[in-house]
Amino acid sequence: MKPGALLVFGGIAACASGCLLPLYTREPAQGRLVRAADGRPVAGAEVHVESAKHYFGGPRQVIGTYETRTDGDGHWRVRGHASLEFVVLLPDAAPNFGDAYAFRAPDGAALSAPQGLSAELDGSGPLRVVVDPSTPLSPVVLPALGLVGGGGQTVSVHGGAVFWVANKRFGAGLRAVGEVGETGFGGAAGVVVSPVLGLMPAVVVEANARWLRSWDAEPASRVGPEIAVTLLAFLRTSVSVLPDDSGASRRWKTFVGVGWGYL
Repeated sequence: MKPGALLVFGGIAACASGCLLPLYTREPAQGRLVRAADGRPVAGAEVHVESAKHYFGGPRQVIGTYETRTDGDGHWRVRGHASLEFVVLLPDAAPNFGDAYAFRAPDGAALSAPQGLSAELDGSGPLRVVVDPSTPLSPVVLPALGLVGGGGQTVSVHGGAVFWVANKRFGAGLRAVGEVGETGFGGAAGVVVSPVLGLMPAVVVEANARWLRSWDAEPASRVGPEIAVTLLAFLRTSVSVLPDDSGASRRWKTFVGVGWGYL
């Protein structure tokens, strides 16, 4: 068995019962803190965010906190955060995440939103939160990983990273991965764009430069362009064009790869 085959089949076995997936564990948000009585902005107020996860029927587990303050006009901003979470591929087995907010003005007036800003807040207190429907851009580093059949190889796995900047509407970033397959090894680097749902991209388009080399001494490394589309965050299809030096003259061949992948 060739060296790459061991890694490929190992990846298949690892994902048979569950996988590490990048999930947003803190949602980005922004808004304005004002006095409930007259709508005056509250400057210099503390904003405390407690992020937690829980599984179906399980207890709430705090996984992180975030601190910031309102500016002179009462505006505040919380950037999103993503991390790797192990997800078991069974119904109701994926973790759920939620953010609890607490605001405290310099004079001691307070407001808490333990169920998050989307929940109905009691308006009888001294403070009121006006949530901005738009979300701030949040830069994060996400893993890129996948399992593909075809694409110039029988089957291959790829892994790397994406520097991703996104809000709820749009996301874009730079991607670099290494590739190991049954017939060879290589890598790709390029630009990724999500035109919708940037925080949890349902549609991702990639434009990469890809190189591939056989485990055998010949042929030599091949370099060419690659276009890929990922649907529903996991279903990945790629089309790459690589030179074929097996004949007397150089020709270009098109390779289609289909499989599972995140970015």
